[in-house]
Amino acid sequence: MSSNLQNIKQRISVRAYADQPLPAGARAELEAFMAGISHGPFGTPLRFRFLDESGVSRAEQRRLGTYGMITGDRYYLAGAVRIGGADAELDYGYCLERIILQATGLGLGTCWLAGSLNRDTFAQKMALQGNEIIPAVSPVGIPAELKRLGIILAQNLMQVRKRREFGNLFFDGQAGQPLSLTAAGPWAAALEAVRAAPSASNKQPWRVIKSGPDFHVCLEADPLYNRAFKSFSVQRLDIGIALCHFELAASELGLPGGWHDVQPQPATGKLTYIKTWRPA
Repeated sequence: MSSNLQNIKQRISVRAYADQPLPAGARAELEAFMAGISHGPFGTPLRFRFLDESGVSRAEQRRLGTYGMITGDRYYLAGAVRIGGADAELDYGYCLERIILQATGLGLGTCWLAGSLNRDTFAQKMALQGNEIIPAVSPVGIPAELKRLGIILAQNLMQVRKRREFGNLFFDGQAGQPLSLTAAGPWAAALEAVRAAPSASNKQPWRVIKSGPDFHVCLEADPLYNRAFKSFSVQRLDIGIALCHFELAASELGLPGGWHDVQPQPATGKLTYIKTWRPA
């Protein structure tokens, strides 16, 4: 099993899967990992399921709302959460990314899907209760072929190059003041892990302000984009992914600490304050 930092670097969006079952060991390990998640890091109750669609018809696959965008999909990683709590989207994004990175470490392909899915169909398969919703899912499987995988890897490298510059995402002391790699010191690799995180439409809405020893994570929101998702904030989901990457990277780098809600909230300019990482 590879390390979290390796998984973060190797994770790519796979949209074409081989028409074959998952290795039994990999599937069992992934299902056991998912079963161990009942709450997010900020306390929101969650539940995740491994959905096996290998026996359904092509017509049934179309009902998932991903047919055409995703091909060869037999299996899905899906979850449910009750939206309403302040941290619900953060917890869901964090935990589904943990599962996706676990799948990456097992040599499996995944792809975040928040817009292109039929939530009614997934709701039936998850047997949603009360005010639960499914913010996002991911297909999981063996990438279609090595040649195709090579194309995907090349595309992923191009996508990494499309990431915003380090100093456009991470600030020194105040919003808008670029943080240099030198000033980031030992935390630079954890911030690079955030920079590598996937986000809806590659909008990269996270911003981080280094203030003394603390790192204030903020959201640069796109209100019009968020309104397209009526029941939840897709960009807070993205922030949950970023929080996951930062914490996993910091832990692996031997940089202990934890998330805090700082009161009074720090000055963040036009950015929306989310959480603060405070080194131990």
